[in-house]
Amino acid sequence: MFTVIPLAFSLLLATAQEPIEEHPATAQEQAEDMTPPQEQAEEVVLPQSSALNEWLESRLGDRQSNVGSKQSAKFGLQADMFLAITEKADAFEQFNRLRMRSLVFNAQQDLDFGVLFGTFAIGDYDDFDEVVVAQLGIMLTDIDLGLPGTTDLQIGRYLADVGAFNSYLPADFAAPHLDGVRRSFFGGNLSLLGLELQNNTSLDNGHFHVSVGVASDRQSFDFDNFSPASVTGSNANQRFSAENWLATSRASMQFDFNDSYSMRIGATAILSPAEVVFNDTGLPEFEREEIEHNNFGGELGFVFNTGTNRSHEFAFEVWADDSQYLDESSGAYPYSLSRGEWGMYQFNYDATWSLGALASRYDALGLSEFDDDAAHHHSAWLSYSPNLGGEVSLFGTHTNPGQGQEKYFTVGMAFSLDFGRSQTRGYSRWY
Repeated sequence: MFTVIPLAFSLLLATAQEPIEEHPATAQEQAEDMTPPQEQAEEVVLPQSSALNEWLESRLGDRQSNVGSKQSAKFGLQADMFLAITEKADAFEQFNRLRMRSLVFNAQQDLDFGVLFGTFAIGDYDDFDEVVVAQLGIMLTDIDLGLPGTTDLQIGRYLADVGAFNSYLPADFAAPHLDGVRRSFFGGNLSLLGLELQNNTSLDNGHFHVSVGVASDRQSFDFDNFSPASVTGSNANQRFSAENWLATSRASMQFDFNDSYSMRIGATAILSPAEVVFNDTGLPEFEREEIEHNNFGGELGFVFNTGTNRSHEFAFEVWADDSQYLDESSGAYPYSLSRGEWGMYQFNYDATWSLGALASRYDALGLSEFDDDAAHHHSAWLSYSPNLGGEVSLFGTHTNPGQGQEKYFTVGMAFSLDFGRSQTRGYSRWY
């Protein structure tokens, strides 16, 4: 029943939401008025405030969402390089050298009834000897289910609509590394094999978005994770059945206070009644059999425009990890409840320069019986985005894995080069 929590939460917000004021036509709407009618009919663009529209244009360029938009055949290649120096002991493979962190290839083909899409990545965590399929499927667009707005259905392997940032691979994320909460609770970004229904509805001054998905398999991707044992795997070596599945649900609403700033609020539920999770806690036994594993999250975001191409973005998420598992030593089935939260701020000085900071705190999974079960990951960065595509970032991080494990600082530089279309559903966190 918890799958309806995000939907009910956001429906109450949508019911209570009243238009604050009528805005004059945005720059995007004015541009659409000048577009020939045949081109206007090819793509449905949800209304946005001037603030959000300008922020999207300055930060994301022509990158479009997979949701509700039809594209001709497009391809892209993303190279993500990393140079970092750390005080952490025995960390040469990951630090103290220049390395290619990942190569990502993206493809999308428009069809009469939808879009074929694929994202293939080669990550340095496995010595580049395996191609990781992050996405490979089809999206049926504008299907008619009698729902308001636009409804789409994606089938296959996809980056799940859980939280506002799950579709962002490391090189697309503003911070140099993913936040510690998702890295610990999910093993990184979640890629599911199943189907997911998404609906987007225009409000008088924003959007309402809801999605529901069901999957029989899940993978986790974090190109900085050098310990395969800590990667979460669901339904391992088991067939899909009524007792072995995973469901997701997210609802979010974006609305505009005025032409200067926009706000986003949402909630997510991830339910799995039976799965296997591998946790590398440094102890002799790091595998535990999950009887039930649920995650619940809430999100909040703001964008403020303070001038041409100048803006501030705030993002905050809180997550709970609720699971029941088999204790091999006692034979009992204890419950484990962990919580984590992370926040990020980014100041976009103009279309090329930005700086930001991220802070995350979370309960280290499986360590609740220890006094020191809290872990932390913090980072700060300065980024430059040249016109040729990609980004260069200087950064510093501090990591505390918890349970008395080694704490360490890292400083370095990240390079990313983009050729063609990015895989990122760049607008996803705003509807």
